[in-house]
Amino acid sequence: MEDDSYYKREGHDIYTKCSLTVSQAVLGSRLFIKTLMGDVEINVDKGTRDGDKKKLANLVKYFSCLFCLFLFLKGIQKLNNPQHRGNHYIIFNVRMPEILNERQYKLYKELSKYEEKLV
Repeated sequence: MEDDSYYKREGHDIYTKCSLTVSQAVLGSRLFIKTLMGDVEINVDKGTRDGDKKKLANLVKYFSCLFCLFLFLKGIQKLNNPQHRGNHYIIFNVRMPEILNERQYKLYKELSKYEEKLV
């Protein structure tokens, strides 16, 4: 498999980038991710940070069919050992809003009163 704009291959593993809004990252979310074997729904954990990585093998518990076995083995099949495959990883990219409307600005201003100041 060659790299494309959605999948990146490193050895037997596949990497996919997934963009999140600030609220999805902070509060957690459920999203559909495209895999080589079809779309799967994943949980984005509360407090996900930019650059965090999630292995799709953790999703097996969400499915109750024979297809489950393949979710654990989402990467590329190993040539010298065809019974083993690599993994599929999701790398999260938290996107900051570039433009805020008036309501969003007021909400962020209100939130800033409760945040711990880092600097």
